[in-house]
Amino acid sequence: MFKKHQQNIEEFARKSPDNFTQVVLFVSATIQQMFHTVPAIVDDVREYGLDSKHLWGSKQDTWRYTLENKDLLFEAVFSDMDLEDKLSSIAEIPGIGLVKAGFVLQLCKGKVG
Repeated sequence: MFKKHQQNIEEFARKSPDNFTQVVLFVSATIQQMFHTVPAIVDDVREYGLDSKHLWGSKQDTWRYTLENKDLLFEAVFSDMDLEDKLSSIAEIPGIGLVKAGFVLQLCKGKVG
């Protein structure tokens, strides 16, 4: 599955900071959720934004921070920065942590920290 889809996800994320935020949203939606529920979660956040019922716990902070810092995060991920520094930059997103930061990098760069 990774080999089949990662390149398309990376190409999508590279197009703009807004596209990149959608990858972070997807990753955030996978936290403590059954995978088959993720599309409905993402759709709900797209429709209702910060008022989505799926932004519980720290997920609202995750989404707010991502939107407010999308340009810096986008630049960090797609810059010439070391992989470890990229991982640290993404892990600064509230509620993401190192494991999910690694997932973001895996989707956006094909590499894991």
